[in-house]
Amino acid sequence: MYIVTMYYLIINIMLFLIMTIDKLKACRGLWRVSESFLLFLALLGGAFDIYLSMVLFRHKTRHKKFTIIVPLLCFFHIVVISIFYLLEADMILTMLFTPCYNL
Repeated sequence: MYIVTMYYLIINIMLFLIMTIDKLKACRGLWRVSESFLLFLALLGGAFDIYLSMVLFRHKTRHKKFTIIVPLLCFFHIVVISIFYLLEADMILTMLFTPCYNL
């Protein structure tokens, strides 16, 4: 479970930095990060951070793609993380409560 936790932590920190840079570039009228790339990173696990960035920076809040797809991806990743935790908990419980007959 450590690997899954670290994966989500790293991708969300990376995406927070990308969204911050994209917002700063948007304010200055500079070249921007593509929306498809941001949504791809959300699909890979950064949906939580895109949603947080949307709320904190008021960034991408007018785009229907982001206001619909990002919350759905957040829900999807909550389900994925829950399944990983449940599988790990089930494995631990099985190891603890399986009788050992090798006496």
